[in-house]
Amino acid sequence: MLFGLGLRPGDEIITASGEHSSVVVPAYYARERYGINLRIVRVACGDSQADILARFEEQVTPKLKLIALSYVSYSTGQLFPVPDLAALAHQRGAFLLLDAAQSVGQMPVNVRELDCDFCAFPGHKWLLGPAATGALYVRRELIAGLEPAKVSHHASAFYNFKDRFETKGDTIDKFEMTTVSVPLLSGLNAAMRYMAGIGLESIATRAVSLAQYATEGLSEIAGVRMISATEPAKVKTGIVAFALNDVPAAVVTAHLWEAERVVARTVPDAACTRLCFHAFNTEAEVDTAVETIRAAAERGVPEGDHPSIRIESDAMAEL
Repeated sequence: MLFGLGLRPGDEIITASGEHSSVVVPAYYARERYGINLRIVRVACGDSQADILARFEEQVTPKLKLIALSYVSYSTGQLFPVPDLAALAHQRGAFLLLDAAQSVGQMPVNVRELDCDFCAFPGHKWLLGPAATGALYVRRELIAGLEPAKVSHHASAFYNFKDRFETKGDTIDKFEMTTVSVPLLSGLNAAMRYMAGIGLESIATRAVSLAQYATEGLSEIAGVRMISATEPAKVKTGIVAFALNDVPAAVVTAHLWEAERVVARTVPDAACTRLCFHAFNTEAEVDTAVETIRAAAERGVPEGDHPSIRIESDAMAEL
């Protein structure tokens, strides 16, 4: 999407520290390719939404072209004030691009209420769909002005083998490539129907409840440092992140799996282990995770190669 905006030297993109590589790496590429300026706003998990908005306001200049960030931080579960940031961008004639990877599927996401211009999300995370699926939303009136970075026959309104060719302007399918996997899309549709059947409000309530319960347990353990919100009442999503003193995050993540088959994720940028709680998780599973960390904090993590570290690394490289 970034490469279809018509960026020029001197244009500015603003994002946040701790952003997922899927946002920050394309932004850096835009800087290298087009000579734009990239501004990164420093945020911390304890910052209020007013604090975050103020920091973004400090970075805005008349050259602003795009604010690009996640609705929910993948490393801390922090919610960003997207409607306010969208208003900030629009006041300067700029756009807001939303990465909804950690929000679609665990809470209601209404692009009109959020007032974002572009929104992208994968199908394999909170939606519980297949990998290699996802979706892109573009505000209808912006479709014509956004160029597809890669093209197929979907981007053609008409062509012949003489000299006539017409580009497709204002329909979203110009961004689609050629053959798609019908089984994968069927799986994504089934996942979305399943999630809708449960209800996104119900999923959000359940996920937050479990994350608050986990935060309460983990924050009581000596040697645990919370990376996500430290107080249960301030937990607003199903993501909990923490670190264990003197134990590398990848080792903590591996130990959870090897000891009790608890699935967690290492977040290298934040040097922490992340737990994600969905509607299907239980309080008993939270207890298992917390007690495994409590035992590790008291008695240490068993020494060894921890083969799960390599397995996780390989899996993350593929996803």
